[in-house]
Amino acid sequence: MYRIPRYSITLTKDGSFKSEIKKITKAEDAYEIMKPMMENLPVEHFQIIMLDAKCQVIGTSLVTIGTISENIVTPIEIFQRAILANSKAIILVHNHPSGDPKPSREDIALTKQIVEGGKILQIAVLDHIIIGDDKFISLKVDGYI
Repeated sequence: MYRIPRYSITLTKDGSFKSEIKKITKAEDAYEIMKPMMENLPVEHFQIIMLDAKCQVIGTSLVTIGTISENIVTPIEIFQRAILANSKAIILVHNHPSGDPKPSREDIALTKQIVEGGKILQIAVLDHIIIGDDKFISLKVDGYI
């Protein structure tokens, strides 16, 4: 006789923070929400902003913490959080500790992979914001999405 484990999955609220912005209408909104948490960090942090069907913020989630020059993240880790929050859309956000928000080839490739995964799951990937020193880049505005 085998013992087969039973599992349950939950999303746990891990605090909150104040923001003047509740609804995302442009890339600057996402930047303003995440800037206080992500500017001037010594290593890369990859987070997502989870949105409902009206682009109102459901919440944010830290996906991974990397090193000073890279961060390994997979679509599984991203979409797991989005699904648990019943997100209709997400915005990817990460920082560059160097201060230069210019996307790397890896940033662009990962974004395209996550966008494709979102299409299958019917979770729109609206943008990927890269935060540097007092500035940011939107991969949507720059034509990568």
